[in-house]
Amino acid sequence: TALEWELIEDSAEKKIEVIATADRAASYRTLAEETRLIQADTRLVVVDPGLKSLVRSRERVGWKRLMQGSVQLWSTKIGALRLEPVPGLPDVYLWAYEYDPEFLGIMAGALRLAKGNQDGYFLV
Repeated sequence: TALEWELIEDSAEKKIEVIATADRAASYRTLAEETRLIQADTRLVVVDPGLKSLVRSRERVGWKRLMQGSVQLWSTKIGALRLEPVPGLPDVYLWAYEYDPEFLGIMAGALRLAKGNQDGYFLV
């Protein structure tokens, strides 16, 4: 019905405004919650070296740039990997290990960690 379509359209406009407001305010937690398509207990992990420098120095970074230089990681893995939280950005962490943007992604570092756990030592 026309009323249903109007309610759907009104709801979408409100959602877009919430996202736009969060983007202008650099409210990454709100952006993550409002744009999440699949509800999973994951955290944003910044993997791009240049982007890591920017967020460490508290430079303002747009949400698109943040998403392009980051991955989602299960929250249960954050503590196990001892990832550093980004000050002032709740639920955003910095990847501290090797990263292969072409093929392996975070597995480049994770495999090295797994090998160290298996062998009982790590090469740094």
